[in-house]
Amino acid sequence: MAGCIGNDGSGGNGDGNGGGNGDTGDDGNGSGEEEPVDSAFTVSINTVPTDIQYNVYNATGEASAEVEAVVFDPLVKNDRVNDEWIPVIVDDWEIDGDTLDLELSEEHTWHNGDPVTADDLATQFRIDLELGQPTADFLSSVEVTGDHSLRATLESDTINTDLLFLTVLDRRLTVKADMYGEYLEAIQDAEGDEERESAQSELLEWAIEEPVGNGPFKFDDADSNRVLAVKHEDHPDADGINFPEYEFRFTSGNQERWQGLLNDVTDGEGQLGITEEVLAQMPDHVELIRPPEADGVSLVFQHEDTVFSDPRVRKAVTYVLEGEVLSGDSTLNYQFQELAMNTGMMPTQAENYLTEELRSSLTNYNVDQEEAESRATELLQEAGFSNEGGTWMTPEGDTFNLPLKTIGAWWSIQAQSITAQLQEFGIEAEFVSQDLGTFYGDLGDGNYVMAIDGFSGQHPVQTFSTVFDSSESGMGVPEEIEVPMPVGDASGSAETVNVRDLIDQVRNTRDEEEVRGLVEELSWIYNQSLPRVPHLIGTGMTFMTNDDWEYPAADEPSMQIFYPPYWLLRTGELQAKTS
Repeated sequence: MAGCIGNDGSGGNGDGNGGGNGDTGDDGNGSGEEEPVDSAFTVSINTVPTDIQYNVYNATGEASAEVEAVVFDPLVKNDRVNDEWIPVIVDDWEIDGDTLDLELSEEHTWHNGDPVTADDLATQFRIDLELGQPTADFLSSVEVTGDHSLRATLESDTINTDLLFLTVLDRRLTVKADMYGEYLEAIQDAEGDEERESAQSELLEWAIEEPVGNGPFKFDDADSNRVLAVKHEDHPDADGINFPEYEFRFTSGNQERWQGLLNDVTDGEGQLGITEEVLAQMPDHVELIRPPEADGVSLVFQHEDTVFSDPRVRKAVTYVLEGEVLSGDSTLNYQFQELAMNTGMMPTQAENYLTEELRSSLTNYNVDQEEAESRATELLQEAGFSNEGGTWMTPEGDTFNLPLKTIGAWWSIQAQSITAQLQEFGIEAEFVSQDLGTFYGDLGDGNYVMAIDGFSGQHPVQTFSTVFDSSESGMGVPEEIEVPMPVGDASGSAETVNVRDLIDQVRNTRDEEEVRGLVEELSWIYNQSLPRVPHLIGTGMTFMTNDDWEYPAADEPSMQIFYPPYWLLRTGELQAKTS
């Protein structure tokens, strides 16, 4: 398998594809006769700019994916519509047995002028391996073979190449070797567990306030209202960009972001949920682009040392929350999907991987209210709960209290809808609104009982891994789960299955039929154990404004790559109108 798949030069290798370039006669710095009507393309962010830090390994610090998408370039980019990989920093690749050879672009530089080298990427991979990041499921070692080439040894010669690309290469290069190298060396040279944990903590707690990136725009300044980035003139795609600045303005939530588009404060949004009412108010120059199925929202249960260690309690709570309640967010990009709730994966993935017979045999947790409350009551009573005067009590005799944590700026409407429904059923539910940093700190530490969080995965196993085989969620799901077998027979005999072994089997096979069978089994285990509830599925809702900006038509292929306000910088197709 060799690189440069499906690339027509639009992936960041310096020659662009001319999709919206035109002939502006201006380089964005005022040197030509024509000046951009707007000198900065402006989007919103929901993190206070001065709180953002840029060490991607620091899970407790505030981050901004929007800023990172402009300041750092991806290794490769996935074109989901055409099922192709577009080279960006990684220029070429080849897989031969258990080796992965990568060639890096020689045209990329860091924003301080240093060349991007194989040493940088090798350092990033090695840190991943030391910290047990998902990369470690695919790579065992990395060797620099030249200034711009490296060789990675794969965990096996049957590694699933789809998952390899989605996990290892579909990401940004954020690690500069001479910045991160000392942290890596400290971890590698540590003697004993205590010294190693201390060295890891040094890296995980390190906050970078001013990033040295490699993308088309470089960090310039941040205050309480905005982050300002300026064009990186040495970027290989800089000649295709005719405006000098990219601006990220702080907003406190969706309503303020809507106002930004309505009042011409912002020029675009990579992903924004919006109601029909607000969409109808948008000016004619605000255009909606709908990239393919993107991500979802799930109700997350903490399995370790909480009532949700019992699958009957997880199922009972899910029955209470019928689809109308779970759709409480009410924005157009997120809609309730019964198939996602029942299978644990994106609906299109369920349709592609699961037979119709298997889908029909799955337990359906979205039933009418009377049946739902009956099933929930039966399950809670089986688990030792009792209802006293309309209030549910735990087996220990305490009030059944469920604090529901989420990011208030994102999912408050839905959280209020869920807690209200649980309270009506007799469960003392409480909505706990948190800021982004606090929420993800608690989530990673397992400091919650129930939460609302997003999820994504372009392959079903990516989605399953975040539940069954990842410490990032802090869910505490055990390796072995007891479910009725065989697959598709809910009345079958209970068997204990090691789900992590099944995931490892998918990662280590290129046989499509074998992958399909394993995905079916994982989905059945998911359905019967219900470790979390993925209920809302989001389609992309990108907004661009065409009063001061030019870009391709909404149905053009480059507009389907996540997300157009950032990706089009690499193709020369986002152009400021000139005067």
